[in-house]
Amino acid sequence: GDDDADGQQAVLDVGQAEEGAKFGVVAGIGGDGDVLVGVGVERGVGVGGLGGRSGFVIGGACDRGREADQSGKGPCSSGGGDCAESLRFVRIGWIAVRVHAGLIIIFADAGGTSKEFPTVFRAGMESVVMGLYSLLLLGVLVLGAPYWLVRMFFSAKDRGRYRAGMGQRLGRVPAGLRAAVTGRQVVWVHAVSVGEVLAATRLVLELETALGEGWSIVVSTTTATGQALARERFGAERVFYYPLDFAWAVRAYLRALEPRLLVLMESELWPRMLVECRRSGVPVAVANARVSDRSFARAIQVRAVWGKALRMVGLFLAQSEEDARRLVALGARPEAVRTIGNLKYDVRAPKASAMARCLSNLLGGFGLVVAGSTLPGEEDGILDAWMNVQKATIPDAWKRVQRAAIEKRSLADEQCIIPMLVIAPRHPERFDEVLALVPKKGFPVLRCTQLLSMQTDELFISGEVVLVLDTLGDLAAVYGIADVAFVGGSLVRRGGHNPLEPAQFGVPVVMGPSYENFRDIVTKMQEADGIRIVRDKDELE
Repeated sequence: GDDDADGQQAVLDVGQAEEGAKFGVVAGIGGDGDVLVGVGVERGVGVGGLGGRSGFVIGGACDRGREADQSGKGPCSSGGGDCAESLRFVRIGWIAVRVHAGLIIIFADAGGTSKEFPTVFRAGMESVVMGLYSLLLLGVLVLGAPYWLVRMFFSAKDRGRYRAGMGQRLGRVPAGLRAAVTGRQVVWVHAVSVGEVLAATRLVLELETALGEGWSIVVSTTTATGQALARERFGAERVFYYPLDFAWAVRAYLRALEPRLLVLMESELWPRMLVECRRSGVPVAVANARVSDRSFARAIQVRAVWGKALRMVGLFLAQSEEDARRLVALGARPEAVRTIGNLKYDVRAPKASAMARCLSNLLGGFGLVVAGSTLPGEEDGILDAWMNVQKATIPDAWKRVQRAAIEKRSLADEQCIIPMLVIAPRHPERFDEVLALVPKKGFPVLRCTQLLSMQTDELFISGEVVLVLDTLGDLAAVYGIADVAFVGGSLVRRGGHNPLEPAQFGVPVVMGPSYENFRDIVTKMQEADGIRIVRDKDELE
């Protein structure tokens, strides 16, 4: 039926039910999903003209007692004259709240056309729930704002990190992105950080090949490191920051891009985005879908909530049978879940890297151990283990190194291999932190970027020196020249990172006990004797 008329009728029904009551709680639902809940004390209320898809209040309210008699008017109706001036709703999203003469009114507009009662009820409740969700999310941001502001203004390393892309996150669509999609049909791929961008690379290339001219594949990320890598791989003009999960920010991108499909990588599900995509008719797919042990244990406790979100996704492409089973257990529609394997198997050899070439020239007779994608709490243990490795080195090894340097001979002539260690922190903002930690453990330290500026005859460095890889995008190539690789995020409970990145070069891989994010890959590598799992830093040594 008509938006406004059905909304008004629902409201008038409430007013009639409460008229003359000392206390009453009543509700009305219009045919288009308009919902009004009234709680009256002593006097009833009449409200007219509530409706419209945007949730606007276009009518008014008046007290059916004293005020109506004094004004000489009957019950309020659409465009209720003086009554319209008397009603002021506080609006939050699609929810409006009014306290008036002992009455609390809550109004939610689900929009749309006439529906059967169950559909209308669900739509109304969804609007209420999403409004409460937005309030909760806003509250979290407001309460956390002082902390983030302090870090932004007083921490040099955090300043750029938290300011990066703020306008885009709040719904400002970059002009370059608008230009890139003009006149084209769009597929939107979202990859949270570096790992997801790496996994999405092959997918984006295949989509471009399959869809051809007239299509544009755009990529969003959440983290600054993911943004940098995505811009390097896909071009800055079609890469942007994912919007915060508020209606205005999400709708801004949906209006600008008008995507034919939204592809979410792995496990990035945000309620507002899913709801707005459904309302806009944008199908959603989750590629490389996974459910970690920790996420599953938490989500199963609120299955009723998660199930509603999962059922808004049209297609899940799961990494493994276990991931598929967990998705269905959490409420995903079985027919929407397929197992296709892990996209991270589709890693490709990295591009030539000046950093990898420099390190290769530097090594000479040295062996190389690369500790990649390390997280807080791991470098300390790695350096302790490395100290003990150094102590176990051949007693006169350093004399041979020095003699070779003086005589400008290759270390290979001395039949002596002194290993070197490169640590590559996962997040750039931790480069300085790790650089400060290494000397405290008794090792000289160098940034790898310093090597690029050295002259060839200066590039003799003893195996005592620990190198910190302080660049983005070079780790994969550096893995290629390693003798052994430790893959981080696994000595601490973070689920690990992708062991295939070094394994593709035939490099032996070591990981800690936390590898649940890559369980299927690790299991297959164990079967092929291609990986060693250690329990702690002592076993790492």
